[in-house]
Amino acid sequence: MMIACRLVTASFLAFFCFANPIARAEVSDPFSAITGDWATEGYGAVVRMDVCAGRPDELCGELIWAWEPDDLKPGSVGSLMFEGAAFDGEMWIGGRLHNPEDGRIYRGSIAQTGPDTLKLRGCAARVFCRTQTWRRLQSLPHIAGM
Repeated sequence: MMIACRLVTASFLAFFCFANPIARAEVSDPFSAITGDWATEGYGAVVRMDVCAGRPDELCGELIWAWEPDDLKPGSVGSLMFEGAAFDGEMWIGGRLHNPEDGRIYRGSIAQTGPDTLKLRGCAARVFCRTQTWRRLQSLPHIAGM
């Protein structure tokens, strides 16, 4: 249970902070390319990316599943994990990330590096930075017999 909890926390911390340019796949419509369900690194959670309701130029992400939902603040699954990220022509930047485990808010960047991969760069207190790869849920191979 602690391993899954740490994976979810790391995924949330990794999402937002100060952007360093990360290579991305060329896309003509950044929303259509990123919209959908994404598994966090370590597969501790699934985030649904889509246009923010009422804000057609911003990207939002809803936490739709977590391996250990009891380790999160009540009501976290089904709520917006992040909102307000804007596409700058290369990557999604800014916005607010809500960590459902501790309630803290972070900032950062996300770059699409292929049709089924995202590179997320995030920092806590501008000191502790990390980059992660998230994978499109549909791209993951299914385990036989499950």
